[in-house]
Amino acid sequence: MCEFKVISKEGDKERKVGEDIVYAKIIDDHVLLKDILGKAIKIHGAIIEEVDVNAEILKLISSPILIKIKRFLDACNKCDSGKVYDEKIEALWEDVKASGDEIIRKLWKKYRVSKNDL
Repeated sequence: MCEFKVISKEGDKERKVGEDIVYAKIIDDHVLLKDILGKAIKIHGAIIEEVDVNAEILKLISSPILIKIKRFLDACNKCDSGKVYDEKIEALWEDVKASGDEIIRKLWKKYRVSKNDL
């Protein structure tokens, strides 16, 4: 049987969040992990980035925007499966865009090089 060590990455920081993991599933706003004894671990705002069976490593990537993207996609799928348009998806998309804009503004303020600096 293959058990994974799970690493969660947020920005440039990595931390081990689980060992002997045999189950992983994205549910709502988190990744649910279960170890060989059935103990559950929830990692909020994460998605699976990499599964390396040979190295027995599962990598997650975390960001608050991922929760918003997942909610938007779930709402889109609900519209498709129900064959009914729901205006809620427009508000969810605006929330995703606003979060993306905020991330860009922070990066711009932090790393922007002005013409005077050149």
